[in-house]
Order: sequence, then C-alpha cells, then structure tokens
Amino acid sequence: MQKILGRWLIASSPSKYNIMSAFATYPTITWGLTVKVSVGDIIYIYVSAPYSRIEYKCIVERINVPTNERLASEFWLDKFDPNRNLIDLRLLSVLSDDKLQLKNLIDDNLISSAPQGPRRLDSRLETFLENL
Repeated sequence: MQKILGRWLIASSPSKYNIMSAFATYPTITWGLTVKVSVGDIIYIYVSAPYSRIEYKCIVERINVPTNERLASEFWLDKFDPNRNLIDLRLLSVLSDDKLQLKNLIDDNLISSAPQGPRRLDSRLETFLENL
C-alpha cells in the first residue's frame, strides 16, 4: 500500500475541462498543477459552477508525466498549458454527499470561498472529508 503524503483540494472548471466525461471514460486522467505533489497524495477535486461542489477523490499515481503521455487529453475544452507539472490522477470515488456543496461547506465554516487554485487541506476539512 502506498503511503499517503499529503491531501489537497484543487478546482476544475467545466468550461475548461470536461472532467465528468473524462472520469466516466477513464479511471485515470492527467492533470496539470502549479504546485508539487507526491505519488500517493490524495487530491479532492472541486468542480466549479454550475456544479459548485467537491465531486471527486483521487490519488496521485504518477508525477512528471511527459506531455506526449497525457491521458484523457481529448476532454480539454480550453487551451492546455504545457508548462504545468503534469500528474496522473486515479479516481478513488465520486462523492455525492450534499454536504459537499459550496454553500454547505461555507455555512459549516469548512472553507471561506470557492476554491480557485490548489491548496493543502487544513485539518478540519481533511477530517470532514475523510469521515464522509
């Protein structure tokens, strides 16, 4: 079993990448980040409006993925930035709890606003997500 090193929250915009179709088609996708993560890290994905919820739990399977080995690249709707750190994310679960809607997360003081960029989970949000 892989050691889990970190837990992250990242955002996905449906106008830039069709993540729902990507994960419906493939168990693993390639993602670009501006931060360094490690193999074994857990990444939760917040899907922005019109969904506005934390939707996916993934594990980092591979880092430093070459651009020509990207998975599920056909689901990019916007120009892909090749200068990002490319990682492979394997879907662990689709999250369906209504508590993960943005309004509920804000009302419960788990986050202060819609996630924009990648960030490490604080201990309170991490505990909440792990106990769903």
